[in-house]
Amino acid sequence: MGQALAILVFHPPTPLSRFHPAALRGIISSVVYERSHCPQTLVTQLVSADMSHELHYDSDADCVVLRVTGTVTMDLIREIAPQVARMCEETECCRLLNDMRSATINISVAGLFYSPKAMDESGVSRTIKRALLVPAAFEESEFLETVTRNRGHNLKVFRDIEEAKRWLLTD
Repeated sequence: MGQALAILVFHPPTPLSRFHPAALRGIISSVVYERSHCPQTLVTQLVSADMSHELHYDSDADCVVLRVTGTVTMDLIREIAPQVARMCEETECCRLLNDMRSATINISVAGLFYSPKAMDESGVSRTIKRALLVPAAFEESEFLETVTRNRGHNLKVFRDIEEAKRWLLTD
């Protein structure tokens, strides 16, 4: 990879938003693991020049929540997916709310076609019920949902968070 990786651990947990942006400039990527009051809650935040993501378990809703901003590429998905798989396994949770509404999805149609295979290779179980929130400008949502469901994954694409939550929480 050739990139330096800095692991920052704050005790007590400190959100990256508390740091001045200039202090974070030059960091290729940082991973922050925070333990909250609930011992099963693990928050992962990744920051780089063009994207950020936050991954946590919401015990109230009994779902793993992934929020992504910046530019989403297949490389990024391959990087984040194993973290999602681990979080689902550690929390014994089979629901994922994946919010990419604030992101720019930069994945070719071919990349979308092969994305279910990337999920399989990353350990994301086909039993995980995934609600994917996409930006309004993302035109390939139906294609992505169809391809993914045809490959045996339980994914549905949404633009409205309340609708996504309702679907995700129904059995």
